[in-house]
Amino acid sequence: MQNVWLKKDFTLIVFDGEIGLANNQILPSGPLRQSLASGLKSADLVVFNGPDKTGLQEKIGDSVACLHTQLIVNPVTAVELKGKTVLGFAGIGRPERFFETLRDTGANVLHTRPFADHHLYSDADLTRLYMEANQLGAQLVTTQKDWVRLPPEWRERILAMDVSIQLGHEQSEMLLSRINAVLTEKKS
Repeated sequence: MQNVWLKKDFTLIVFDGEIGLANNQILPSGPLRQSLASGLKSADLVVFNGPDKTGLQEKIGDSVACLHTQLIVNPVTAVELKGKTVLGFAGIGRPERFFETLRDTGANVLHTRPFADHHLYSDADLTRLYMEANQLGAQLVTTQKDWVRLPPEWRERILAMDVSIQLGHEQSEMLLSRINAVLTEKKS
């Protein structure tokens, strides 16, 4: 939404349902990239990642339709992690959420290592993590976002927790209907 030169056909605003607006401050003082009022003016839909635990949907009111998603761990990955001793690391906006999801799989999370969002892992970072995991007898696990940015020689040693978001049937239908309306309008 910050690129004024990019023509936008459909705009979603996504909030972490756990933290909502957080401190309600714009970068660099807070997590927002613009004020709520400004963002809602150009939004087609608001998406809550997880349940809205902050009452933000009440502040939004009826000005923009809201959808709620649920984070789902790939069942194959969940089975692979259950009972496994792991060291989790993540360089995302809220690494605690990743660590919580990792614990929810039933993994035995011995240690967690948060990094700054978009952290560029150096060979030294990865070597330290790998050595620590080896000393603990643990498997290194990270997010898909982090894993794809790792050098190829490290990817085979580190497990990525495969997750997706899921919408309820009615909400999926609403989203598809809105997207189809935009596509139909673009064709004419």
